[in-house]
Amino acid sequence: MPPASLPPPQSCILAAADARMGEVFYAWFDTLNRRRLSDYQVGRAADIRLPEGCAFSDGIGSAFALEETPPFSGKPDMPTAADFLNLAAEGGFPAVAAAHSELLYVRNKIALTAKEQAERKART
Repeated sequence: MPPASLPPPQSCILAAADARMGEVFYAWFDTLNRRRLSDYQVGRAADIRLPEGCAFSDGIGSAFALEETPPFSGKPDMPTAADFLNLAAEGGFPAVAAAHSELLYVRNKIALTAKEQAERKART
């Protein structure tokens, strides 16, 4: 049985997290066959599109709690440390030594200045 915060294995799941600055960090996964269907991406939630040949089945992540959510249904759940331990224990995903791990995403600017906020508000 999968952990409560993770959806059951499905063929086309959107994992999307709040990346700040009006954007989300996301990727599509086939959790039935344990493979990633898209590159990791950063962009506006409204601009997320299904990968070619994929029929949407579920979404998960903090992006589903934002004011501008992805254009798909989903729960704002995030994996817990126990979820990650369970995934590792199952052995279904390739393991990598910490020394060989790669950084996926870092944003060096995490907030708009007051002027940038006013400009963004004026555009909407």
